[in-house]
Amino acid sequence: LGRGAAGEVYETTIKGHKLACKRVAFRRKIGEADRKEIEILKKLSHTHIIQLIGTYTHHQFLGILLFPVALCDLRTFFEDVEAHYRGLGLDNQQRTRLTALDYFSSCRKYYMASPIYSSIGCLISAIAYLHSQRIRHKALKPSNILLSPGRLYLSDSGSATDFSFLSHSATDNERGTERYFAPEVAAWEPNERAADIFSLACLMLEIVVLHTDGTLDALRRLRTSRDRSFFQANLDTIDIWLAEWIVLDTNTSPRRSHLMWEIRGMLARDPKRRPTAPEL
Repeated sequence: LGRGAAGEVYETTIKGHKLACKRVAFRRKIGEADRKEIEILKKLSHTHIIQLIGTYTHHQFLGILLFPVALCDLRTFFEDVEAHYRGLGLDNQQRTRLTALDYFSSCRKYYMASPIYSSIGCLISAIAYLHSQRIRHKALKPSNILLSPGRLYLSDSGSATDFSFLSHSATDNERGTERYFAPEVAAWEPNERAADIFSLACLMLEIVVLHTDGTLDALRRLRTSRDRSFFQANLDTIDIWLAEWIVLDTNTSPRRSHLMWEIRGMLARDPKRRPTAPEL
């Protein structure tokens, strides 16, 4: 299903149920990061967060069994939708994915990403749950949002920080993806759950723009800096653009206008000015 720095993920079937198996090599003992991921997953129970089914060891490998096996991630969905919008021609896998996600039945003007746009609340709910458990995700990005027909799941808690044993904010080497960094993360400053809110705003903005335009070109045109931390490096430009869109776009629905106002607040440079997940 995929491959990352920590290991590979395979699809397996146990008693008729399809599961994802994350297979990680270790030497003498299981690494601290893997133990941390397992402990965090054990304590989580939410409709929109991947579920730990079990673990095992075999020779020098640790296996982590997870539910569900998703159809694709949000990054792949973005790529598929843009390919279709540009008329590049979809291969069989792309067409199968978009069909399964009910994209074509809702693909019309101003509804280019309806299946995912309507799930924004699910994503916010998952983050609010994590924060209620004193857990920070720290790696919010499209590839960590898993999609199945009618369902969205948050994944990759392995980079999360469990706040149960902390009384103050912490900074470490688990920084996520630069494009979605909050300003304080990019500056290597102490950061808290508000950094998740900033990253969540970046994802929400991409979803809304794709939903409206069928492409992310409008965001690409706002890039005035070569810094890979796209959003935090161009905050002033993005804020002006958001304000103009809210005021000038006569086709913006009340719901979308409200979302854009919330996103503006979530992208505040000062972490203390950002809303909390429960407030959203």
